[in-house]
Amino acid sequence: MSGAGPFDRRSFLLSLLGRERQGPRFALRDVAALPSDAAMSLRPRLAIGVHVSANRARLALRPPGEGTGEVVFPAASLEAEVCRACDGERTLAEIAAALSAAGETGEGGAARRVLATFHALVERGLCEPVNAPPE
Repeated sequence: MSGAGPFDRRSFLLSLLGRERQGPRFALRDVAALPSDAAMSLRPRLAIGVHVSANRARLALRPPGEGTGEVVFPAASLEAEVCRACDGERTLAEIAAALSAAGETGEGGAARRVLATFHALVERGLCEPVNAPPE
């Protein structure tokens, strides 16, 4: 392939698995500083390599390798629902609206809790946005 850069084995393997890494073009440490309306436009997904275990009582997320430790939520909690919805397809606003419509909490309360859960997951390396915030 003319003009192609050096061979990147990791990217090639991820593309074969259908897990191309199309992460944000901004530093994840800056996510918490985003205005709420910009943050709510982000499409979160669990980070590649996150270990998920669930049973009837709890949902546990553990970062790959030697991360900051396991994060555990009650299985029936709004926070666990947020984790399950982090598929890279829906925005945080869409996740909050769906949880609000399901009667989990009021619209404003759902948005605040979804955003707080997302920030906590990002801080621990468990979640990442697949898109950059609007400028």
